[in-house]
Amino acid sequence: MKQNTGRGEFSQFQIFVTDKLPGRRCSTCVQHLNALYLDFKSRFEDILTMVIPPWIINPYGDIEETNIIIQEELTELSTNEELKVQFKNGYQQFWLQNNIPVTYPKRPTLDRMFASTSQRNDDGLRASYNISLLIAKSGKPHTIGEKLILPAVEEVLKIVLHKPASDIIKRIPLTNNTVERRIDEMSSDIQSFLCNYLQTTHFSIQLDESTLPDNAALLLEYVRFIMNQEIYEELLFARTLVTDTKCELIFHVLNDYFIEKAIPLSNIISVATDGAPAMTSCQEDDVSTYVQHLNALYSDFESRFEDIFTMVIPPWIINPYGDTEETNVIIQEEPKYKRRT
Repeated sequence: MKQNTGRGEFSQFQIFVTDKLPGRRCSTCVQHLNALYLDFKSRFEDILTMVIPPWIINPYGDIEETNIIIQEELTELSTNEELKVQFKNGYQQFWLQNNIPVTYPKRPTLDRMFASTSQRNDDGLRASYNISLLIAKSGKPHTIGEKLILPAVEEVLKIVLHKPASDIIKRIPLTNNTVERRIDEMSSDIQSFLCNYLQTTHFSIQLDESTLPDNAALLLEYVRFIMNQEIYEELLFARTLVTDTKCELIFHVLNDYFIEKAIPLSNIISVATDGAPAMTSCQEDDVSTYVQHLNALYSDFESRFEDIFTMVIPPWIINPYGDTEETNVIIQEEPKYKRRT
């Protein structure tokens, strides 16, 4: 056995080098090596029977003869119908993968391993967002996820499904900060989508004043709009009124929010209040507030487009079908550069 084994391969088996292997164990190792050889021979039979052309072993031998051999083999490859099918199938029909998919159909692959792990992580993340949404809708404290929901899920998995719950619980983060962050992200996405949609459609608003337990005034604004042929009503924002609840302050809060979100005021088609004009002092302040806002808009427009206000428009442009002869005379008398401008 030592004579038939190369020195490089034989040095890897230290037990053979020391000659301390009993006879029974030596025969067992010989049988094992023979089995490995037979398995290798059955798997890579085409390599053992492969005839390597001499021009591959020594490409710098006879160059002219090598070129002739290469041309003949290329011609044979291009005319062999069986090889055309193998070349068309590509690496999937290569000798190394010939019988592996059939022999081991459930073998682990990189795609399966990474896909299953990624899918489990995505499922846990999705469950975390869904549970955070339920907590936000119920108005419960954010700590309920870690203190009540996760222990309840663990008990259900252990008692009802008889499955270990530790691995599943680890993939569902529901700490206080995590739930708060999930709710903030979802609310920010919803607000961005709603504001972007209100920039291009008409809607009506409803204003409502409320009071918090610490006597702080809170302004709530609801919007009603049509999307996909259905009527929707959503909460647009909730802002704290710093000084009072009069109409002027409410208007400034509303106007500042619309400017911040780039929503034009012209898209508002109706405004509804809670029916308490005495509380908001709308009877006294609403007219003056609207007048001041319109005057500010007029002043801004006048400063931006001053050249339009000072422009002198000829009468033949205002009424081109008036006096045709007089209009022709005026056009001919005007300088060419003036007509070009």
